[in-house]
Amino acid sequence: MVFTCTWDGTGQVYISGDENSLTGVYADDGFTIQIEPSGASFDAPEHWAHQHPIVNLTSGMTPGTNTFTLVVQNWDGLSMSYGMGNGGAIPAGVMQTPYIIEVIPGIGSGSSGITANQPSEIVVTKKISPESIKQDTNATINITVSNHGKTPVHDVEILDTTLPAFPVVNGITQLSASSIEPNDSIILTYTVQAKEPGLFSLNKTSVMYAEPDGNYYLIYSNPETVDVLVPLIATPSQDGSDNFIQDLFTWIKGLDPFVQQKS
Repeated sequence: MVFTCTWDGTGQVYISGDENSLTGVYADDGFTIQIEPSGASFDAPEHWAHQHPIVNLTSGMTPGTNTFTLVVQNWDGLSMSYGMGNGGAIPAGVMQTPYIIEVIPGIGSGSSGITANQPSEIVVTKKISPESIKQDTNATINITVSNHGKTPVHDVEILDTTLPAFPVVNGITQLSASSIEPNDSIILTYTVQAKEPGLFSLNKTSVMYAEPDGNYYLIYSNPETVDVLVPLIATPSQDGSDNFIQDLFTWIKGLDPFVQQKS
């Protein structure tokens, strides 16, 4: 989940489960939140399923536009959940949406002193399938840009870049859309071929869009990984012309009566 907001450098900034008060965020097992452009990262202070304490993000803020990426973490190998509760980490029937909250100094902790910065909640998800492949086989990359907010966004641009070891064999790595309505998504799909073995972290996808007020925001996807395995059985070259010419030359040379033979 990605948030964007503008900070004037005066208030204390928190992540909260309520837009009108400072409230902990439910997550199973917990969450991390990264802030750009500072690159600061914050972990939920407790790594188990419950309503986590509020987290002060002020030290990672930069005056101007800040982008927050919230990721639910599965630290203890349990099932991950977020959103509508089922009686576990989140109470049954409770629908929680996190907010980035600024508490203005001198105004107090009441609702009048809190500003919720929650634009259209644009979420960028990058997925490669399969996640473990063999060298010289293909994989499909799907990039989904979803609007989980209450207002549309406009002039949407998606740009992805591939690693040299994963050339594109079908499709393109960019897409634009005039708008994304609330509760709607757009998807970019293309196919790559794995040319080298190893464990790779793919490049993050960049997405730019405009809010209804005309402000533009730049956000990024998750850093997807893929494992490329070496084939157990070597496959013959698809183009055997070089081997044929070499074999033919060797055969002709063997017939040449002028070629001196070793005794």
